[in-house]
Amino acid sequence: MSSWNRSTSYARDVKVHNLSLPRKLRDRAYEFLDLREPYEGINALIAQFGLSYDWRWQLGFNGRSAGYLVLYQGGRKKSGYTTRCDACGMYTWYDTEQPCHKDKCDGTLRLLEEEHYNVITYPGRGIDDETDFSDWSTEELRDRVELVRDFDRLCDACIKSMRPGAELTRSMNMERTRRGAQTEPWLTIRIACTKSAGDAVAST
Repeated sequence: MSSWNRSTSYARDVKVHNLSLPRKLRDRAYEFLDLREPYEGINALIAQFGLSYDWRWQLGFNGRSAGYLVLYQGGRKKSGYTTRCDACGMYTWYDTEQPCHKDKCDGTLRLLEEEHYNVITYPGRGIDDETDFSDWSTEELRDRVELVRDFDRLCDACIKSMRPGAELTRSMNMERTRRGAQTEPWLTIRIACTKSAGDAVAST
């Protein structure tokens, strides 16, 4: 996928209207996008993928309608935080064993037992954009193939977790009852919620 910054990466098109869906299922898929539950499962899968690669490789959404799952480069760096509130969970640089500085929080700042890191993402860094693989070793090629396969498997898992099932269908009906006709998406992410065909490919 090539974006506004002209960087290229591996991507999967998951826009609802580009999937081969019966009209009834497609309409249900669009309704499905307004719920919180599907995204909780998606975010957990994405986090698990990033953690497995120590955040050097990450997955996210891109495109004007966020209709693509895209492979990104990333990493992590020390945040400098030394304490965390035992009530609201806020990380701080303040000394330990003092009241939380957040308004209306009665918690106490506790010393972190481990170094805290922030995850960083580099959406402008292309992946394999005009790469000459002839200079790569067999091990490097094997690792890259495995990475792309992992990415593709994750795309499949994300889409599978978004399929409208009985439990979430009930949630859709409850949500529609509570909020009426006026609904707003929980996130600006707009992704498909049913099967997608095709493997991940590097496109420009």
